[in-house]
Amino acid sequence: MFDDYDARLRNDEHYFGRNILNGRGNEIIEVYGEEADTEQRFREESITEDGIRTWLDKYDAAALKPLLRVFVCAPEQHTSDAEVIALPFSCATLQDIRKKWNLPSEFLRMLLSTMPIKAKFSIDHSSATPVGIMLRGGRSKDWNYCVATTKCPTTGIVNCFVHGLQANEIDDMKRCLRGSIEYAYHAMLLPTILVEWKIHHFAVLLERRAQYLASVEKETGLIHGAADDPKANLSPQQRIARLEEIDFGHITQKLTGLLGTLYFCGLTFQGGLNSLGLIEEVSKPPGDLPDCFVRRITYLKGLIAGAEDSKRLLEARAQAQVDTVYSLISQRHAENALNENYVMRIMAIVTLIFLPATAVAVSCTPRLIVSVFADNATDDVQHVFLELDAR
Repeated sequence: MFDDYDARLRNDEHYFGRNILNGRGNEIIEVYGEEADTEQRFREESITEDGIRTWLDKYDAAALKPLLRVFVCAPEQHTSDAEVIALPFSCATLQDIRKKWNLPSEFLRMLLSTMPIKAKFSIDHSSATPVGIMLRGGRSKDWNYCVATTKCPTTGIVNCFVHGLQANEIDDMKRCLRGSIEYAYHAMLLPTILVEWKIHHFAVLLERRAQYLASVEKETGLIHGAADDPKANLSPQQRIARLEEIDFGHITQKLTGLLGTLYFCGLTFQGGLNSLGLIEEVSKPPGDLPDCFVRRITYLKGLIAGAEDSKRLLEARAQAQVDTVYSLISQRHAENALNENYVMRIMAIVTLIFLPATAVAVSCTPRLIVSVFADNATDDVQHVFLELDAR
């Protein structure tokens, strides 16, 4: 059916033709079987846009075919979780790749999306058996992968399209491919590698955020697990002194960033779990997945479950800090209001003491002037003083 969204994206030139970063452009990776020379089993090189079409059409029945071909988009440099970066080639080149590898029309919208997405598709649309998958992790600064994998039913070559990685992440992916070269024939190898990298990255990030939260707790004085620690029990005077030292703006900024990270970790873990489920689904019957794949996927599911439990604990502790900050801010406002009230009472007392005296002094001053000067003044001046005295 007609894909209007895809048509509108293809007609928007802002999504295509990104400049190459630091001279590192699009790359191709080819992995060959044992029949190839050892040093030639893993081949990688940069490729110009003009050479992509030739590379796509390179292999025929007579040539030595690779087990795996990977097109890796030029590395990105991420500065924001919400940033959508243009593709490093033209729309025409994308169409060539999509048609040659039988990728669905929804592929472009997945490339340009910011949400975690998973989908399976079939090259032969009359067949009910899916032979390809598309996976996108939720857009983030790290491991912002989008991968599409198919296995050509005629040549048996696994074709992969990888987009969204930064330069160091591409190098990590290549290292994992080299170490898993004996499984290059399996279409789920690269998707599993990318999903694992993202899950591990955010699991480690979650552990670091636990240390970050501990520093916030130390600043506010509400420390997790320190209820029985005598050092954590401050006297009222010490608490008042600490209240004056707390930078609430800085702590609020920390807590806002922390809660955002925790929620995004939850999104990442759920997306990773869904992706692993899809990898298992398209690899049925279970015997289609090598034992090492099954073991790794089982471990990653356990890691996600543990990370989710840890995330819930950190969320509860972070929320306790938010409540504490609200309470401390209210205490500071109450203390300031009390001080202001004390100052106003002093001002009122001073006013009550000095205002009547001032009024008496002002009212008595003309009479005092009259009594001093009237006896020695001329008749005309005495008349003026008498009028002033009368007033």
